[in-house]
Parts: sequence; structure tokens; C-alpha cells
Amino acid sequence: MMSIVGISFLLAVPIAASWYVGIRIVAARRMRERRTTHRWAPEPPPLRTDAPPLHLETAVPSAGPRHPDARALYARARRSRMYAAALYLLAGLMAACVLAWCELLSGEHFDVAERLGLVLNHSWPAALTVIAVALPSFRRKLLAYAVAATVIFLGMWAVEDMQSWLEAAWAPTLLLLLVMNRWLKTIAPLLVIPTLAVIFAVVVAVGGVMEDSWLGATVLAPIVLACAAIVLVAIVRGYERKRFSDLSFQLGFLWAVFSFWYMADELVDVWWAAFAAIGAYGLTTFLAVPVLRRAALQHRPASLLVLRVFGAPSRTHRLFEEVGTRWRTIGPIHLIAGTDSIVINLDISELAHMVTMRSRTLYVSDKANLERRLAGLDTAPDPDGRYRTNDFFCFDDTWKPTFTQLLVRSDAVLVDLSGYGPQNAGVAFELAHLLARRPLDSFVLMTDDTTNANYLSATLTRLWRELDPSLPNARIQRPVLRVLHNPHPRNLVAALCDAAVAGGWRDERHPVAQRQPAPA
Repeated sequence: MMSIVGISFLLAVPIAASWYVGIRIVAARRMRERRTTHRWAPEPPPLRTDAPPLHLETAVPSAGPRHPDARALYARARRSRMYAAALYLLAGLMAACVLAWCELLSGEHFDVAERLGLVLNHSWPAALTVIAVALPSFRRKLLAYAVAATVIFLGMWAVEDMQSWLEAAWAPTLLLLLVMNRWLKTIAPLLVIPTLAVIFAVVVAVGGVMEDSWLGATVLAPIVLACAAIVLVAIVRGYERKRFSDLSFQLGFLWAVFSFWYMADELVDVWWAAFAAIGAYGLTTFLAVPVLRRAALQHRPASLLVLRVFGAPSRTHRLFEEVGTRWRTIGPIHLIAGTDSIVINLDISELAHMVTMRSRTLYVSDKANLERRLAGLDTAPDPDGRYRTNDFFCFDDTWKPTFTQLLVRSDAVLVDLSGYGPQNAGVAFELAHLLARRPLDSFVLMTDDTTNANYLSATLTRLWRELDPSLPNARIQRPVLRVLHNPHPRNLVAALCDAAVAGGWRDERHPVAQRQPAPA
């Protein structure tokens, strides 16, 4: 059984990687599919000779957000993530205790120290769980993994049982690192299910499980494949109906891997131990985690529109890991999907459309289609209180109207100008609309060492001087834009909280019963 699990994971990784490449290729082709060949360039508006100079504010306040409402929003973002980590840790410890209890049922005699060692031995996945929830930064996660491993290692050394923990932990941890990294965390876990089912069905069909290979090939193997298909459909449907979040799915997959590995490796002698541990984890999360959603429903969500320079997947991954993870505890994120973000933000439902050759249905096709998507914009929290990322897949001739509509539906706007230069005409279009339609302190510009700072400054100055004199922003006597260079994620989120308040967000506390339930 262990070899079947290991082979299924090893096969899932290259297949998922090929899907990753294929999805990016298809997305790039779709976005260019309706590119217009003849573009009419309007005459630039006359420059305002009397326009006051545009100031760029680069200082980051050390005390956090400035506005009281923004400080409350920022505090809730930090508090919600810590509460979620505590509740998921509770669920993980419950599953660890169940595994230890199942091992006690083997009939062997264990003293107090050995019983404590059993619980500690099965607490490694609980540590992985709380780290995944509490720490959005990849580097901080690696450091936390090292600290947690050291603590458990020393605890097992104290009870003189280090070898059992190493034998139990290394293999499933390695498998999870292969399939749940930042690139494949959506694709690979789902792919493991059919891969495992196919390999097991083949083993059954050739007589590896039943003595009667004909009976196994005609009865048991099709049942295994059918069950895998039912599980996949149930996962997709459950996610679409907001029964669980993407994080809940990944953590549930983590515990399923560890529990079944313990059972397959005979580290726990009771055959039903894996099912009991998963049941304990699922029951605890089912009862405890909805507390986070009820808390989220007591506040008005703050929506964030993320604009960026396309073409750097690694930079986009870091942005959504460190900033997006923090923001999704207080509100949804809207963005126009690109090849740089399509995998990190690809959710289970979108992946199902991709692999079933229905990727075109994800794209905004015309004005009526855009209005339907905006009418059904997901702004409700998942059961664990986290909000989702709303990806808008656009053709070359639909991204501009999509952008302008999202602009008026967002409380704050983040513009990642990393890598910005003369070749990024689309970003200049977005900057012009921001200067014209948004309060200047309701959006934040972010730059790094790859940004052409001189060209950016010249572009902003030109766009400011081309602003229609009848617009409210044109009458500002001292216009100021916030531009942060390589900001720490915490400081960036604090600045975005201020931007949300400047954009009109105000908290509206009211009882949960008055809120609309999550869509079915």
C-alpha cells in the first residue's frame, strides 16, 4: 500500500507540472485571441499649465494605519489569522490524540512518558497546519518548520523515541512538499486522487489484491475509479457552493496524507485509525471553524483591487502570499487574471473548467457577460472566515471595461509597478483612470529595484497634467500619491487599510442574523 501511495504522488508531480505549463499557454493564447489589429489612438488632451505639481509620498508610518477605522481594520486582519491558526491547531491536536489513542489500543503497555511521546509523535502535522495558517511568508514558514521540528525532536529525545518520529514524519512530509508547494498546491493535490485510484485499479486488475484477477478487473477496479470520480465531483461542487475554502481543502489533504500513511506503514496497528483521525479533524473544524465566519459576517468586508505589471510569476506569487493572505481575512480581492497569476490564484472550480476543456467559459466575452459576473461577485466569507480571490479572465478587447467596473467596486487599490517601464502601456491606462476616478489617497503604488523610477515619475506627471479640469481631483491644491518602495508586507497592508478608508469603506457592525447566507 505504501508503494502505491508513493508512486501516485511521484506521478502526480510531473503531470501537474505539465498541466501548469499547459494552463499558462492556453491562458496566454486566450488573452490574445481577440486582439484588435487596428487601434484608434485619440488625441491626447491639452496639458494643464496651471496644474499644481504632483507629490510622491514614500514614507511608511511606523505606527501603522493613520485613520482609527483603518487601525481597527488592520488589527482585525492580524487577529483573524491568529484565531484561525488556533482553531486549526485545536483540530490538529484532536486528530493527533486520536492517532495516539488508536496506538494505545494495540494492547502494549505504555507508561506516562511513552504516552506523551505518542501524542508528540503525531503532532508534527498539527505543527504544519498552524504554520500554514499563521505565516503567509514562505521564508518565515521555513524557519517555523525548522523550529517546530527541533522542538518535537528534542521532546522525542527526552522520551527516548526519536527514531519512531523520524520514521513516521519524513516520508509524508516529503510527499507533501512535492505536491503542496506554491506552484502546484491547487493542481497536484486534486491530481493525486485519480492517480492513486488508477494505480490501485491496475493493481487490482492484475490480481495484486484479489486472488481472482478477473473479478477484480471487472468489479473492484471500476468501483475504485467510480469512487475517485465521485470524490472529485463532490470536492468541486462543495467548493463552488462554499462548503469549504481552498485553505481548508489543503489542510484536510495534509491530514489525510499523514493519517493514511501512518496506517499504510503500520505505524498504527488499528486499521480504522486513519478514518478516526480524519473524522476527529473534520468534526472539530466543522464545529469550531464556523465561529470565524460568524465573526467575519459582523463586519463589512473591505474589497481590494490588485493591478500589476504582467510577466513575472515569482514576483506575483510573493505578492499574493504575503499581502493577499493577510487581506483575505478582512475582504475579497479582485484582479484581472494573467499568465503570472493564473496558477497561484487558480481555485478548484476554475481548475475543473480548465481540465474539462471549458476554459473559454471563464473569460469575459462581452458587456452583458461582464454585468452578469459583476452581479454575482463573491463578497461573502467562506466557512473559515476567509474571503476569496475573484479572478476575471479577459480577452484583449474586454479587459479595459472589466478594469473600469472593478475600479468602482473596490474600496482600496494596490498597483504593483515592479518591472514597470516604457513597454507597459496598459499600466499607464490604469494609472490615468486612477488619477481621474479615485481619491488620490485611496490607492497605493508599489515599486522595487526593477521599476524604471524616472519613467514612472514622468508618466505620472504627464497623466496628472492631462487630467480633465472638470474632475474633482483636478481641483486639489496639493496632490499627493503614496508610492512605497520595497515595503514590508505588514506596512503595505497598513497603507492599504488607510486607502480603503479613504475610498469610502466604513465598518458596519450588525448581528449575523441580518446578513445574507453564503450562496448555495
